[in-house]
Amino acid sequence: MSKAMKIRITGASVKTYWYADAIGKVYTVEKTVESERKYQVDGGWYVNFEDCEEVIEHNSQLYRKVDRPVREGDTVLITKFEGADVNIIRTVTKLIEEFPGDFRFMPYYNFENYFDNVKEEYSVIEPIQQLVTGPSALSYAEVSELLHEASRQTRIDNAFEKVVARNGAALKRLADSDDIVEHSQNELVEVNGKQYRKVKRKSAVGDLVVVTNKRGGEYREGEVLTVIEALYEHVSDAFPGVLSKEYPEYDSWLYHNEYETLELVEQYGQLDLIANLAQEVASLKKDLHRITGAVIDAQSDIVDLEDRVDENEKDVEEVIGRMNDLGDGAEAEAVVPVAVIEKVIAELEEAKSKAVKDAIFYGDENMPRTAAVNRGFGYASEFAIDTLKEALRNG
Repeated sequence: MSKAMKIRITGASVKTYWYADAIGKVYTVEKTVESERKYQVDGGWYVNFEDCEEVIEHNSQLYRKVDRPVREGDTVLITKFEGADVNIIRTVTKLIEEFPGDFRFMPYYNFENYFDNVKEEYSVIEPIQQLVTGPSALSYAEVSELLHEASRQTRIDNAFEKVVARNGAALKRLADSDDIVEHSQNELVEVNGKQYRKVKRKSAVGDLVVVTNKRGGEYREGEVLTVIEALYEHVSDAFPGVLSKEYPEYDSWLYHNEYETLELVEQYGQLDLIANLAQEVASLKKDLHRITGAVIDAQSDIVDLEDRVDENEKDVEEVIGRMNDLGDGAEAEAVVPVAVIEKVIAELEEAKSKAVKDAIFYGDENMPRTAAVNRGFGYASEFAIDTLKEALRNG
């Protein structure tokens, strides 16, 4: 039951390598080229052995192998057990003094939990503490400022109302964010100098839990425990719950409704909730700039089109006026040559065609005002064309 090997980029021995800007990213190995000391990942790209480390992913946490003797409480990756190749992760609960290297682990594997160091194989693994990057790395002051800006949505212009309509749910969460953050902070628990938050989910082996609803027995409400075995309803109807490192006896089960799981709040980041809200604010502000820019561009186009219509109306009025001046019987050719009038008609025909196309385009783009301006420009051009043609016919 082998799993695909994964590696994590730790550096780039040459700055021009493709993964120089991918430090910390994890990739699945497709092929190992031992002769060149390289891994092939991501459809053909290669990573040098010295620029990465093998990692194991378990319960959304990354681990690395470490070369040292096993200790009680360690997390281990067992690769051979009872003569079979396996890939299981367990927590060491007890070292066997009489047989160095042997240990007991939890939870059970095939109803066994004794590891024989002579017959079986394992590696000690340790969690990789990852720095939070991107929006999650904002300082609390920066996050608070972003949330404060989001609370002023009712005072922004009409362009941003389009964003509000499309992102109403996200903005509602932002409006309620102060209450959410305060509630989250009240749910923090400090253990050994580190902060954890309480979450209502079933725990896994190695998790910390806090007792919330235990009546009687060894457990006390508020006590923090380390899980060494977890059973769920579909595994055992008799004991749906967890055993703790502090009370490992089978008569000391802590049922799932008697605890809450603790999740570590990263030292270098903020609460995921705050980070997610900050990211939503940044995304909404980006939408604001994009839509506001589009509105400004559209308004600029409208003003430009209105100016062009005004100029063409003046040109048409001037031509009509000059044609009316011919009503005294003077020869048209003597005032405005026929070729000039025909050229004007051709230009107006071209302008009319473009105006009709623009009207259709802006209508499809849901910009009725701009479409109307173009239709008006087309009508004006058509009127001028008809007037000029009539003047030519009347010679």
